[in-house]
Amino acid sequence: RNILYLTSPISLATSVEERFNGYQDGIRKYYGKNIESHVLTLPNFAYDDTFNAVRSFLQEHPKTQVIITTGSRQNMDPVIAAANSLQLSIPKDIKLMTFDCDFSSTELALFRPYVIQQDAYQIGYKSAAALYNQIYGDLRTETIRLPISIIDYT
Repeated sequence: RNILYLTSPISLATSVEERFNGYQDGIRKYYGKNIESHVLTLPNFAYDDTFNAVRSFLQEHPKTQVIITTGSRQNMDPVIAAANSLQLSIPKDIKLMTFDCDFSSTELALFRPYVIQQDAYQIGYKSAAALYNQIYGDLRTETIRLPISIIDYT
């Protein structure tokens, strides 16, 4: 219940919008409420902007337990620094959950996130198949859902 969701503007890409909408629907289904106040939309994840936004959020919501964001250094470094500036330890006080993690196993061992592991091969393969079908006459809209796994590095 004490979650911060960091996201780019949903107008940036349909994948960002779909991920965000899915998250919001899941929160409504499992917690029975909207949590717009627990979402920070950052236009470009500039270090200072991210650091200040996360630090302010954590000061206003000291019971925050999980921060969800894309697992790039650009996003994660200021998030970890903001928590540390408030004497909050990652992963002891706040757990990170990441999409699209691009950290080495050594780095993952330091802050031990939950990583939402997507099957990049199948995403690419299904995309190519859908494109082929569109080009060669099968114009039906298709919704493709692929399984994910969550890896806990603790």
